Amino acid sequence: QAALNLSKSRADNVFAELQAYAKREGMNIDLSQIVPVGAGVVEPVIPKPKNIEEAKENMRVEFRIVKVNPESLAPSDFNF
Repeated sequence: QAALNLSKSRADNVFAELQAYAKREGMNIDLSQIVPVGAGVVEPVIPKPKNIEEAKENMRVEFRIVKVNPESLAPSDFNF
C-alpha cells in the first residue's frame, strides 16, 4: 500500500506542476481531461529489481494519450 501511495503522490505532483506550468505560460488546458494515476507496483517495468538502478526504472511518469472519436467533438471544444 505504501508503494501505491507513493506512486499516487508522484502522479499528483506531476499534475500540479503541469497545472502551474500552464498557468505561468498562459496556456489554456482543460485539466478535467488529465487524470493523474499512480501505477506503482501494479505496472512495473522491472518486476523484481535487483539494484537501485533497476528500481529507478519503476519510478517513472508516463503519459497516455487516448484517442477521441472525432464525431464526439464539438466546435466549442476548440474555443481557445
